[in-house]
Amino acid sequence: MKKSIKFTLWLAGISGLLYWCYWIYKVAKAEKELTKTAPKYIENIFGEKPAYFWNIVVTFPQVIKISLTLKKCSKIFLEKESEVESVICDYIQKHYPLLRKAKVEIQFEEMESE
Repeated sequence: MKKSIKFTLWLAGISGLLYWCYWIYKVAKAEKELTKTAPKYIENIFGEKPAYFWNIVVTFPQVIKISLTLKKCSKIFLEKESEVESVICDYIQKHYPLLRKAKVEIQFEEMESE
């Protein structure tokens, strides 16, 4: 009897660990696709492709935080700041359902004048 309980607990622990690893793999795959496609999408919508830096953090239990820093933005791009944020959040929710509940933070840095 003790062996069956011990085996069941061991099996449940291993199954939970494997599920969590699979979930991390899916998030990493979605993050990789997002970093490739989102800049092209932003360029198509706004006509400008700023330099960018993505930072995606996953913590236990299944909390995702996405930080995006857009660098070297023109003044016209900075004026549309709220529109850019809503477009990026809508894009993530529409195309990446795994990242739908993610907390998205977007920072803008102005282009340095020469």
